[in-house]
Amino acid sequence: MVDEELPLPKDHFISLVKLCVDFGFFEFAGEEYQQISGLAMGSPLSAGLACLFMETLGRDHYWAIIGRHSTWSRYVDVLVIVPRRSCLHHTLTQLNSVHEKIQFTVEEEEDQKFPFLDTLIHRGDDSLRFSLHRKPTNKDDYIHYYSSHSNKAKSGVVTGFFLRALRIYRPEFHD
Repeated sequence: MVDEELPLPKDHFISLVKLCVDFGFFEFAGEEYQQISGLAMGSPLSAGLACLFMETLGRDHYWAIIGRHSTWSRYVDVLVIVPRRSCLHHTLTQLNSVHEKIQFTVEEEEDQKFPFLDTLIHRGDDSLRFSLHRKPTNKDDYIHYYSSHSNKAKSGVVTGFFLRALRIYRPEFHD
């Protein structure tokens, strides 16, 4: 991107973003605190900067570690599919050595199934099938019908669940 395309010079833009990120003060229980690490939850910049940070780490480090015969997918969480012959412990150690604040855990496939976010992936001989997955800690906490949220927000939750089931989950799992 060329500086002329921005409404201000690029170095000014970067300075403003840095100012927003560094100004990490918040109040909790009547006390003021300063955030000294990470990005502020709820800040409009945080999600974009976190994605940019993880993309950079992926490009510069992670993709070389997992190798070209593996699959790396990231959406909030990371799904890495590695060949059976891979030494999972060694790969995990290498991934976790890249950045002290970014630490991965492993959830291995069991009975040809493995969870990713709220989806259970079923591995067949030549295909993948998807069904709903709920962690044991899930509370099914959604917007209460009598809350002050708009009707559009309330119906959006139901519509979102319906569309996800229709688009992602196989018909045999719709029940």
